[in-house]
Amino acid sequence: MAPKLSTVDLPNQSLEYFIHKISNLLTLEECTAIIQQQESSLIPTSAALSSRLRCIFDSENLAHLLWERLSPFYGNAIITDEEQYTWKAVHLNTRFRFCKYSPSDAFGPHTDGRRLETLNTQSFMTVNMYLNTVPRSHGGATRVLDPRIPGDGAEKHKVLCFVQPELGSASVFRDSLLHDGEELSAGVKYLLRSDIMFEREKEFDFEGLYSELSSQDRGTKALEIAQRLEDGGSGEEAIRWYKKAFKLNPGLEVGDGLQ
Repeated sequence: MAPKLSTVDLPNQSLEYFIHKISNLLTLEECTAIIQQQESSLIPTSAALSSRLRCIFDSENLAHLLWERLSPFYGNAIITDEEQYTWKAVHLNTRFRFCKYSPSDAFGPHTDGRRLETLNTQSFMTVNMYLNTVPRSHGGATRVLDPRIPGDGAEKHKVLCFVQPELGSASVFRDSLLHDGEELSAGVKYLLRSDIMFEREKEFDFEGLYSELSSQDRGTKALEIAQRLEDGGSGEEAIRWYKKAFKLNPGLEVGDGLQ
């Protein structure tokens, strides 16, 4: 069956504030193959917001295959960012994050942020692919949260909607959407994460854009760029921007950038 897009009901949804469910993005055989190929590489990751097993791998072939299936829905997407740069969707990120959740594992409230492939290519949309089906009674949903309204009991935020993992399906949403990974109460959840990458239509001009900022503030901006480049796998370019950041603001520490 061909992939199918449906929009999950979300209050006040817009071009920037939405969550889509893509059915039939991956076949059973493809999901099984990814799990078999990557499960032995999983390592524990336990941070303030998450507990799970995870590995990171690169695959141009998988990214190309998935983009062929996603591009009918997102191939013409255009985004204007906060600095009035225009970006057009071009491909799927070739860097994948494969995760395994066991009972009691969860991912707390967060936004995904943007990964820089280069200065002029970055992510604006997350693609969470579900490699197995998780019954609703087991939890494990991707849940959209309201940052303004507290939740009930132990919930920090009100849950606005959710996407329950279904084999071969995916949820797609903007980098700024507050969401979590609901605690898994039983069974296992396999998730494959990637991003839709966008290309800047006009070359990035750091000096022109931030010319009115102080040297210290420009250093902070450069540090944010360096960290996003590093997170996106562009190590050499990230190093150049780290050097630029510390030259502009020698008092910076690595933790001063992205929050």
